[in-house]
Amino acid sequence: KRDIGVVKTRGEGVSWIACLLGLHDLIFMDDALIRMVSHIEEKSDTPGDPNSLLGKLDWELPLLPVWMRGRMGVDLARNKTDHIFTNVLRKSKIKAFSATKGVGRGERFGWFFFDEMPEWQYEKAEAAMNSTRDATDSRLIVGTPLGSTGTFCNFIHKPSNALILR
Repeated sequence: KRDIGVVKTRGEGVSWIACLLGLHDLIFMDDALIRMVSHIEEKSDTPGDPNSLLGKLDWELPLLPVWMRGRMGVDLARNKTDHIFTNVLRKSKIKAFSATKGVGRGERFGWFFFDEMPEWQYEKAEAAMNSTRDATDSRLIVGTPLGSTGTFCNFIHKPSNALILR
C-alpha cells in the first residue's frame, strides 16, 4: 500500500524478481491487476525473449507444474498482440506497456512495476508517475542510476512515504 523504489546495479535480477512477484499474483490471487512498464515496447514484451518483461514469464511458465499454473490456452491465456497474460479462473491479469504519457489512465490496478526508469525519456517518466499516482496503491520503481537528475533520481531522493531499497 505504498511506493517502493529500488536503486540497483546492473545484473542483480530485480526485474526478474518483480516479474515473478507478478506471476505469483497472477496464479494465486483473485482479481489481481498488475501492470509492467518499460521504456520501449520491445523491453515490455517481446514474446519468447527473456530480456523483455513478459518474455520472462513466457520462459518461466512452462517450467511450472500444470497443477500450479493451469493449462496454457485454457486456464491461462497469453494475448501477444495486447501484451496480456490472463488467469481465466482467477480473473487476474498482467499487462505490459511501454512508457507513454497515458499509461495507467482510466483504470485501477493492484500494483505497477516500472522497470529501469532512469532509461526513460524525462517527459514520459513524469507523465507515467503522474498518471499512475491515483490508479494504484503501490508502485515498484526500479532503476540503475544514470546521473543525478531525472524522475527516478527525484523519486529516490525526495522525502516521501516511499520505501527506498538499495
